[in-house]
Amino acid sequence: QRYDVGFGFGLRAMQRFNLENAIVLDLDIWRLKSRGAWQLNTGLLPDQGQGATDLRDFGIFANEDRMQVRLGYRTASPIDQSASWIFEVGGSLTATRIRQHYVEVAQTTYDLIVPREGQVFGAGTPDLTWGVGYGGHVRIGAEAYLDAGAGLELAYVLGYDGIVIGREDYRVFNHGLQLTWLFPPPQTASASF
Repeated sequence: QRYDVGFGFGLRAMQRFNLENAIVLDLDIWRLKSRGAWQLNTGLLPDQGQGATDLRDFGIFANEDRMQVRLGYRTASPIDQSASWIFEVGGSLTATRIRQHYVEVAQTTYDLIVPREGQVFGAGTPDLTWGVGYGGHVRIGAEAYLDAGAGLELAYVLGYDGIVIGREDYRVFNHGLQLTWLFPPPQTASASF
């Protein structure tokens, strides 16, 4: 299955020691969707009696929630009085919960995970709510200081995350483009240009 492009929302807290150095804590939340194809061997002969098996393609779909906490060290390199390049590196914790996982066969859907007494269980797996994995991230971008009493940051983030679903721990690369509104803006008077 491949994930569709998704949008997330978050909150960023930053402790600046000066214009160039800061410790950053991010909390981000996403609702993700994925889709793929799977084959079913019907055990019948194919049309016209040719070949050995009758394979048919059907869709498989999933919806999941993710919450990620990132803690990192951020450094900035001033471009001028109104902007800086930024670079950040740090660690992350990612919590994953599957909301829905189903297949479609001949316009009929079949759930692969069935709720039971408020909990989500699948055949042979434990509770699939909020498995937590760890990883790391790198953020590269630019920050602009606005006259309206705020800052604006645009950055590309590459993460190597542990995604825990049931008993499985997957290691995956995730990436995204983040736009962040920062307030109050940093004090630029101490910057050396």
